[in-house]
Amino acid sequence: MVFTRILALYHLSPAYYYLYVLLYNIVYVIPLVIIVTISTMSLGRMKLIEWQGRTLKLVSGNMIFLLGLILLTKPDLMDNILSAIGLVLVVVVGSYVIILLTKYYERKQK
Repeated sequence: MVFTRILALYHLSPAYYYLYVLLYNIVYVIPLVIIVTISTMSLGRMKLIEWQGRTLKLVSGNMIFLLGLILLTKPDLMDNILSAIGLVLVVVVGSYVIILLTKYYERKQK
């Protein structure tokens, strides 16, 4: 979204616009698809235990929730790379705190 918005701000001709989008796909999207495919295939052989699955759902859920909240309230924050990095840090730290609290209360109940 950010990349196409930047391209739109430069008022490029359609040919240049689509060439930049093609370059973006070659440099970013195609390697990402390859990485995701390889990790999916290798992780598909490995079974997650319940705790790992819950952690994965927690982190991805927090990321989606905060991204949605930001896009609804202040979408211009996503124009800044530091805001995007801050979002990831908030999700990782927040999820880690929730995991620690969950482990603490599970031990306390046993």
